[in-house]
Amino acid sequence: MYGVHKRAHKLLDIDRYYLMVTETLRCTVCCLNHLATSQTVLHQLGLPRQRKFRLILTPKHACDIRVIRMLRERTLGNSPTRLVKQLKENHSEEWLDLLVDCLGECAAFANQPSLFPVACQDPP
Repeated sequence: MYGVHKRAHKLLDIDRYYLMVTETLRCTVCCLNHLATSQTVLHQLGLPRQRKFRLILTPKHACDIRVIRMLRERTLGNSPTRLVKQLKENHSEEWLDLLVDCLGECAAFANQPSLFPVACQDPP
């Protein structure tokens, strides 16, 4: 089976989680299938293209290289626990920004004059 792989990776970034989907590629020489994100495929790319792939992938987890760089900055008082708190704070701020944008669009839509009044449920 070629094309889009059946599993999506949930990636941890500095300010959000996001999903990454990859393709299944078929080698015409050895007739084996490889994921486009596998090391076998990535090592065939030139160094400038490899550097653009900024993810650390394992079979179960995935992480952006920027989070790993934040882990490298460990000094006195800068523990992994502090990093987790910082990531949670960044994710919360990003979520609030997206929520404000969404609610602003909803308010603009609801306030438009129309023949039928818009009735929206209150958010939970």
